[in-house]
Amino acid sequence: MLIDGQDVKCKESELTGEPDDMPKSIITEKNYKDELQGVLLAKSLCVDGFGKGVVTAVGMQTESGIISAKQSTME
Repeated sequence: MLIDGQDVKCKESELTGEPDDMPKSIITEKNYKDELQGVLLAKSLCVDGFGKGVVTAVGMQTESGIISAKQSTME
């Protein structure tokens, strides 16, 4: 989660397929339920801005890990 920063944008195409850079917002008490606006996904690349984040999941508990696990069961 992004807890501090300015003008943060991330490239999430490896995970989501979205070609556009995604702007990120600092997580606050008012917006913490607003989807992925302040979530920095594993396997994404920060391409603009700067910030500080808090790690809330690692490995197979990340969105990337969950997707990878689903893909391996489908093969």
